[in-house]
Amino acid sequence: MAPREPQGTALPETKVARIKTIDPTVVTPRTLKTRSGKVIAIEGMPVNPFLILPLKETLLLFDGDKPSHILWASQHQHAQPSILIASTQGQNPNRTLTTLGEKLQQRVFLLNKTLVSHLQ
Repeated sequence: MAPREPQGTALPETKVARIKTIDPTVVTPRTLKTRSGKVIAIEGMPVNPFLILPLKETLLLFDGDKPSHILWASQHQHAQPSILIASTQGQNPNRTLTTLGEKLQQRVFLLNKTLVSHLQ
């Protein structure tokens, strides 16, 4: 059985560029352990992964189906270290991300519903 294609997610449209701070804290659904058995987090414990591994890059979110958004991402991706995250409503998100990555010469990740929920 072939792996299931990931689902694309719509990116809310905005007319004004903005900077938003995101709190990535999650509550662990179960106790997490390393392979050697060391406990990393106890069930129900809030965990902010950026306290353990700081994110030093800027997240650039754009609509991978719109040429004007792709141009914007290409113009901003080198201003500072960036991670590119694209939304796509295409039938084959993996192929879209691969094509974008080749065009922008950088890996592009698929926008997911969890990240969209933090943007609203």
